[in-house]
Amino acid sequence: MAIGSTFGSPDEVELLRVDEVRVDQFKGFDFLIVGSPTQRFKPTQATSDFLKRIPKDGLKGIPEAAFDNRLTSEEIEETGVLAFFSHFRFCSPAQR
Repeated sequence: MAIGSTFGSPDEVELLRVDEVRVDQFKGFDFLIVGSPTQRFKPTQATSDFLKRIPKDGLKGIPEAAFDNRLTSEEIEETGVLAFFSHFRFCSPAQR
């Protein structure tokens, strides 16, 4: 919820759970940001299902971004295999 407030007031920003969004709503979107916890190195099943529902040209003309909440840089460095992956850009620069 906190990320929504950085983009504007509740009158300007609509926060929805991925299981609440209908593809026909995209026509009214100025921007789409999808966030997901990471589970087993992937987005949640609900997020994956949502992304699969988007038709090929379903976001045409709509800027979009995505994020996840992976581990902190310190946690990555403490875990050998994760540190290995982060150096090959499997983790975003902000996470390294």
